[in-house]
Amino acid sequence: METIKSKSIYIFGSRSLVGNDFNSIINSSNFSHDFNIRRFSRQSIEDHLFLDMSYPHLFKPISSDRSINIVSFAPIWHLAEFLCYLKANNNSYFSLIHSIIACSSTSAITKKFSFNAFDQKLSRKLIDSENTISLLSIDNGIPYYILRPTMIYGSSGPFSDSNVSVIIKLMRSLPLVLLPLNSGLRQPIHSYQLAAVVKNLLVYQLPLYNTHDHKQNHILNVGGDEEISFKTMILRIAESLPYSDKAKQCLVLSIPKQLFYFLIFPVVFISPKLYEALLRMKANLSGFTKSFTLSKLSRSDFPFIRIYDK
Repeated sequence: METIKSKSIYIFGSRSLVGNDFNSIINSSNFSHDFNIRRFSRQSIEDHLFLDMSYPHLFKPISSDRSINIVSFAPIWHLAEFLCYLKANNNSYFSLIHSIIACSSTSAITKKFSFNAFDQKLSRKLIDSENTISLLSIDNGIPYYILRPTMIYGSSGPFSDSNVSVIIKLMRSLPLVLLPLNSGLRQPIHSYQLAAVVKNLLVYQLPLYNTHDHKQNHILNVGGDEEISFKTMILRIAESLPYSDKAKQCLVLSIPKQLFYFLIFPVVFISPKLYEALLRMKANLSGFTKSFTLSKLSRSDFPFIRIYDK
């Protein structure tokens, strides 16, 4: 009979924004009593085992582990490559995998029909990796979830997001931000909210998972608990900052969409990727599963917690 401590959680990408919040959650619970927690990093860090997922042949299996639950915050294409290598070259160890939770991105669907090559390539890369993990899991009877989070924000330890933090920096350096009238909806999710979703799926949902139920939703598009306009999001960000923050002095002005398109058109000659990002201000990137329905946390408006001065 399998002992409790023979169960392990392998955390890939723990040295990341969401990974750091996930570590905080499991450190404050009884996970260490029920599981062997294995954190992996390509850097030499205390309490982490070495693994560079770009070089899966360097991975050293842990002989004492008998039931492995994988939680990955690493780029999903690295996880897909690692799992394929393990299946092909060490199937006996691959067979110890009990469940998989992997993080992808809603960019898989929102950038699928972009006109710039970078975003198209990213979408294909995400979808191909998701399909690889899905097929491996289904073919081998492994319960799995692939999470596609929308815009992630927040800070955790030494880590911070590359979404809201960029907006704050721009507002500190610009006297004025122009937006198109009726800017599109957003559903930003805090890193802690996403980490809580992962923890809840791991503890409560995967044990009930039916690998024979092909109607079950394996890929979840996950957002925050509130859908707000792009303009409202920016105003809320400014409101959450300390009174002395320079970003509060930035004026947010809405202009007719035709004028907005005219003003940003020269950007297409400099960076098609940036130009398309500006166009997406009018798009509704929302309608995803709200995090509180999956995390057991209370519903929270944006921002989830105060956005501190960075």
